[in-house]
Amino acid sequence: IQFERLRRLLCRSLEERFERLARGPPHAGQRALHSGTAAGCFYFVMNYIAGAPLDAWVRAAERRLDELLELFVEICDAVNAAHLRGIIHRDLKPSNIRVDAAGQPHVLDFGLAKVEGQSDLTHTGDVVGTLRFMAPERFKGAGDARSDVYSLGLTLYELLTLQPGFTAPDRAQLM
Repeated sequence: IQFERLRRLLCRSLEERFERLARGPPHAGQRALHSGTAAGCFYFVMNYIAGAPLDAWVRAAERRLDELLELFVEICDAVNAAHLRGIIHRDLKPSNIRVDAAGQPHVLDFGLAKVEGQSDLTHTGDVVGTLRFMAPERFKGAGDARSDVYSLGLTLYELLTLQPGFTAPDRAQLM
């Protein structure tokens, strides 16, 4: 009976977290079209954004510095909209940002996102995200909105230099 009660509490907590993520920030096409449960699994359906990942978009044509910086400001605005709603992305990187045919950026893949003030699904010490774009505190399982800002900085570096901020042949060296 205790186990069943714990399972119900955990499921309700997960469902609330998922619903809040599904509602997401109403910025840059990030709102879910539909969310719910099926066979005990939570899901949400997002808009399909036709376009190219940010890194491919930058490499596809010669871009002016002012064009890149204007686009980057829009990306920062989208991430800030998430932060203002208490959502920390935790996996910001060029491949999780898509630029549509009109040149509008869309921040995608909130699958690792954390809602501030709600219990985390990961445990202290768990490492989630893409190592090359992670803030140092994230390697210890900690982090907040500032960690996303760090990831944005590495994304900007890569956009401007067309090279990764950090390279290493294995995970241990990246950490």
